[in-house]
Amino acid sequence: KKKEVSHVFVTFQTEKAQRSVLKALSRSGFEEMCSRNRSIPETQRFRGEHSLYVTEPKEPSTILWHNLDNTTLLLIFQIIISSAFVLVAIACGCYLIMYANENGSVIWATVTITAINQVIPRICYFLTSHEAHKSDGAHEASLYTKMTFFKWINTAVITRIITSSISTIDGGAESLPHKVYAIYFSELVINPSLLLMDIWGQIQRHYLGPRASTQEQMNLRFTGADFSLALRYTEITKILFLTFFYSTTFPGGFFFAAISLFTNYFVDKYCLLRSYGSVPEFGNSIAQLSRSYIFPAAFAVYSIMLSYGYAEFPYDNLCAVGDPSTATMEKYIGDHTIYIKGDTRMNTTVSVTENNDVYEYCDQDMISLDYVAFPAIPANQREGKEWMGEEQERIATLLGWTSVVVCAIAAIAFLRKFYYQTMHKFLRRTYKPVGKASDQLFTDSLEHYGYIPSVNGHQYPLLACNISHLDEAFLDWSDPSSTYPYDNHNLIYDIPDLLSSSEQPIFSVIKTWDNNNSGIKNPNTFATADAEE
Repeated sequence: KKKEVSHVFVTFQTEKAQRSVLKALSRSGFEEMCSRNRSIPETQRFRGEHSLYVTEPKEPSTILWHNLDNTTLLLIFQIIISSAFVLVAIACGCYLIMYANENGSVIWATVTITAINQVIPRICYFLTSHEAHKSDGAHEASLYTKMTFFKWINTAVITRIITSSISTIDGGAESLPHKVYAIYFSELVINPSLLLMDIWGQIQRHYLGPRASTQEQMNLRFTGADFSLALRYTEITKILFLTFFYSTTFPGGFFFAAISLFTNYFVDKYCLLRSYGSVPEFGNSIAQLSRSYIFPAAFAVYSIMLSYGYAEFPYDNLCAVGDPSTATMEKYIGDHTIYIKGDTRMNTTVSVTENNDVYEYCDQDMISLDYVAFPAIPANQREGKEWMGEEQERIATLLGWTSVVVCAIAAIAFLRKFYYQTMHKFLRRTYKPVGKASDQLFTDSLEHYGYIPSVNGHQYPLLACNISHLDEAFLDWSDPSSTYPYDNHNLIYDIPDLLSSSEQPIFSVIKTWDNNNSGIKNPNTFATADAEE
């Protein structure tokens, strides 16, 4: 079977040469789809015939070589399927939290939230690992999106759903402020403690490692815990979202959030230096995703919940009756014994006179009303069940319409970023050099790693190409117990008959060119052709 080349990675000796090629060969998706070869200069066509889609690649250590030949449609289908499973997992987690809240206590509900926060990310990681992303950065960005949505729902939103608004002013253990405080306590104590203890790492190093059957298996037990940039970003955005979501009902959350972020910083620093294994260069995919989508969404939710929190005050579900009927007043005038929470041992006596103000029940929870109550303005109160005073109405109107403006700005930011990431790339050439080109040669830099196809998941990567003609410095790893070019780590030597075969190779091919013909230790051009499987 003929093996077609799926990708070609080219490394230039100078940044100026790289920019010249990208500027000359970069084209929009529309140009690639509509243009004919004759409209492209012959000098810019491969072998004078074929036009190429040229773009700047990710860092060598982040390339997932086994996924390069997969199509975009396949990736979209996989993302849809994995996202559906994540939604099912979120629904199951919400059910468990609601069950713990109804049949247990605040402590049990908090423990359930913490436990689910530890389990679901692993499910998300398993599902995302089956998506055909072409780089670790794209994989982490997909994982970050799933886990952020899950943790926002599981940590903040579900607590608001299972707790009535009137519990905001309740001073008991079942009150909303007490539940939010318990979540912050978990973020401050339980989660950092689990990271520091590294329970699974301790088991691998002290129990599984000494009992491994081979030296390689034992060495793998000591490589350190897996580091996920997506998970660490999710922890930060989760704390911010929790603080924004309950900014009105629990303003002390800003103080707890500051302490939690401070604690997470030093815990992550310790784990990076002492617990985690080596990680690839993920790039800025997650940072861009946070700036473009996650943070604007969090600020939009902040403005919305701030307006609802102020509009629903005082959370007692009581509305003053302007002109009560005489029959109603006569019905309640006198002394009454009130039993607190149905306990006959806890009671109090109140006296009602004709001069007392009269109140009736009215639902002040504008989020759970059976009609659309957005924005949270006085006009969206139930007719005849108004509870806001004149001063509250004025501020609620200001906050309500401000939330609409903030949501509109966030939506415009979303659409703008989505356009530049999709349609703009399709319609226009998007390559723009940033900064001044460096004069330093690629091979003169301290770390000049090349695009060398390999398979990870072992103590050392398994190479999938012939590197006998390359300098060892092009590899971003080394094996002190073996001799370069590491034939024992190369897959091509597992099928020796293919090395002497004159047929087209099935493994990737690496070529180097030197204009001075002085050797290949410092090539001017370094190219990797990765074949489809």
